[in-house]
Amino acid sequence: MSGASDDGGKRRRYLFSFSHLLFLSMIFLICILAAGITYFDYRQAEETYQKSARAMQDQTEDDIAKTIRIVDSAYQIYDATLNVKMMNAFSLFLRDYERAGRDISRMDLHSLKEEMGDVMDLYIINESIMVEATTYEPDLGLDFSKWPHSYKFLHDLIQKDGFFPDRVVYEVSSGKLRKYAYMPTPDHRYILELGLTEKGIGQRPAVHYQEPLREMAFNNPYVISYRAFDTVGRLLGKGSNAQGKAPAALSQVIAERKSIEFEDPANHTLTRYILVDMAEQSYASDTSWIIELVYDQSEMQAQLSRLVLNHLIIALVAVITSAGMAIVLSRYLAKPVKTMVDDIDTISKGVGLTRLS
Repeated sequence: MSGASDDGGKRRRYLFSFSHLLFLSMIFLICILAAGITYFDYRQAEETYQKSARAMQDQTEDDIAKTIRIVDSAYQIYDATLNVKMMNAFSLFLRDYERAGRDISRMDLHSLKEEMGDVMDLYIINESIMVEATTYEPDLGLDFSKWPHSYKFLHDLIQKDGFFPDRVVYEVSSGKLRKYAYMPTPDHRYILELGLTEKGIGQRPAVHYQEPLREMAFNNPYVISYRAFDTVGRLLGKGSNAQGKAPAALSQVIAERKSIEFEDPANHTLTRYILVDMAEQSYASDTSWIIELVYDQSEMQAQLSRLVLNHLIIALVAVITSAGMAIVLSRYLAKPVKTMVDDIDTISKGVGLTRLS
């Protein structure tokens, strides 16, 4: 009789273990399913948010670049109207160079400047692509190797012949407008350069498009800062941080001739430096722009965090609801086994009584 009782106890313990194992297995599968759904929904939402933000970002940057190029094309047409005036002035410059026996130390550049109407500064660039003589003292000894595009242009130019006009640009030392033009000497030892001053340029049409560019940038709700720089690091117009220094990233953009970006996870920002490349092989000056745009990524992170929280709440409710269903289901599935165990116990008891009798 004792042996039958022990067997019955073992069978009941097995039934109890089986019921709990079935229950825990259901809960485990439900948790895995909820975690999987949450993860894949999060990844899908993150990808959707990023694609949307990137599309808006590309549109903003493309609109800014197109506007800059359109305005620059209009300026380029106006700049070309000044070429004839400068071409005529070079005949006097070359005549004086030949009169001095091609010895620049014998040339009186200041007198020649007055003869030209005192609206142009004169420069003589040597084979090292440095300003060896000039009527504009701040540029004496200027080394063009600081600007790779201009240096390469002038280095190749010294072996050519003819008149080579440049664009109207902002002078490096003073920031004033200048229209430059170049002509190699017949002996290819020097490059003669003329710099038309603002007085000679006249009323160059002023297209006030910095503010529209800023407005265009801030139409993107993710943009929190906009600044524009030229290729020598000068801030153009009134940016969102007009007193700031030129960022070190500008040198990398100019050297690599491509846009770059930096992400700051701590502040949830993405800073992009967009190169609006307008450099042309036919001009010594690089009129390209670098646009700095800072994008706020905190809103996207907040939306993703809310998504995860909502999924966790839904998953918790699902687990609690499923746990109750699992209890009922596990008992239902274990009922046939329990019936078999009870029957075996009854049979065992009957056999034991028979043996005793």
